[in-house]
Amino acid sequence: MSGAPSQDSDIVIQLFWPFREKLSSYRDYRILGDNGIGSAFRSLIISKNRYGIANQVIGTAFYGSVGWFKELDPGKDIPDFTIYRSEQNNIPCKHTNINENKQINYSF
Repeated sequence: MSGAPSQDSDIVIQLFWPFREKLSSYRDYRILGDNGIGSAFRSLIISKNRYGIANQVIGTAFYGSVGWFKELDPGKDIPDFTIYRSEQNNIPCKHTNINENKQINYSF
């Protein structure tokens, strides 16, 4: 053991919140402005991975009221970032258009 958690770890994951830093965009994701994703965006950074590829950055939408992360397409492929601002239609258990007679199985 080295005494440094990142050296002893097999995987190191970091979270970055560009909204807090008041960045208008981050890696092709629009953050600020009327057409940005706003405070919902989080960047998940895999900085160390002894079992696979490291130095990966994954754009996610984060919904803190339920602790839910949703992986996003690359920023250049998203025409409308505002659809990710709200939990509505982004969290499976919060969909309002689910037929009550239909059984839905989610696996996590």
